[in-house]
Amino acid sequence: MRERRLGLLILNLAQRWKGCETMLAGTARSRGIPVLVLEKGEINVFLEQMLSGEEIGTWLSGMPADEISPGQVLVLTDSMAAAQKFTGCGIACIGCAREEDGYFEGAGMVTDVPEQMGLEEMEEYLFHCNGWPVQIAETERLILREMTGSDRGTLQEISRQEGMEYVQSSLNGDFFERETFRAYIEQIYRLQGYGLWSVCKKDGALIGCCGLGEVCTANGANRLELQYMLNREFQQQGFGTEMCFAALDYVFARTEWTEVWLRIHSKNEASIRLAQRLGAICETNGTVQEWRIQVQGCYGGGRENTAE
Repeated sequence: MRERRLGLLILNLAQRWKGCETMLAGTARSRGIPVLVLEKGEINVFLEQMLSGEEIGTWLSGMPADEISPGQVLVLTDSMAAAQKFTGCGIACIGCAREEDGYFEGAGMVTDVPEQMGLEEMEEYLFHCNGWPVQIAETERLILREMTGSDRGTLQEISRQEGMEYVQSSLNGDFFERETFRAYIEQIYRLQGYGLWSVCKKDGALIGCCGLGEVCTANGANRLELQYMLNREFQQQGFGTEMCFAALDYVFARTEWTEVWLRIHSKNEASIRLAQRLGAICETNGTVQEWRIQVQGCYGGGRENTAE
C-alpha cells in the first residue's frame, strides 16, 4: 500500500511549462522524492538504463536503478512521442496539453493545469496504473482503502449474513461476481476518484466496506449515496460510525458534493440509529426511507465513537 510510494518524478516539458516544472520539482524534493528533468535527447538513454538495472549516475547522484522500480516512476510530459515510449515500457505517464493542442495520445491521464496537481493526486494515479490499492483514510481503529481482488470472498460472505437483506445499496449478489467485481476495481476508482472501499481494522482484518456511489433518481437527477456493510461480529462497537464519518470527511475534502443520501429499510433499526448519529434528516418515509446529510455539518475528525 502506501509504502510503495512515488519513487521518482520525471519532468519532460517544453519551455512554456518551465514555471510549472520548477514548482512541481520543488514540492517533490521537499518530500524527499528525487526529480529528474529529462531533455528530449535523454529519454532513450534513461529508459535503457532504468529497465536494465544500471546505475543512473549523474542524474540521481549514483542511486542504483534497482532501488527504484519502474512501478514507482511517474512521468509528466507534453510530448506524445515521449509518453508513448514511457507507457510502452510500463511506466506511468501524465500528459500535459492545452485545449488548443488537440488530442493527446499515449498517457492514461491528461491535464492542462499540471501546476494544480498535488503529489497526493499524482501518487494515487501511479497506484491505479500499477493496480495497487490506495489508502483513503485512517481513523483511530480503522483503515479505509480501495478494494482488491482478494477482498471479494470475505465481502461476499459478509453480504450473505443475516440482516444484510435490509442493506440498501449496490452490494447485492451480482456485485460480487468475479468479473463484475474485477471491472469495478479497475474502472470506478480511476474514473470517479471514489467508490466503495474496504474497511480493515489496524491488525489487517477485513470487516466490511463503506463508500460512495452515484445514483440516478426517478426524476433523472444524480445524487451521491453513502453505502456500507459491516460484519455482524463487529457491529454495536462504534465501527459503523467511525467508517461512515471517514467517508463523509472524504466527500467534504475531495469532492464538490454538498450533500449525501442514505437509503435505509424501515426494519433496519441499526442503520436508522447510525443515520441519526451522522446528522442525517429523514426526508421520506415508507418501506425504504431516504435520509439526507449536509456534508458541511459532518466534516471534521476526532469524533468520539458512539456504540452502534
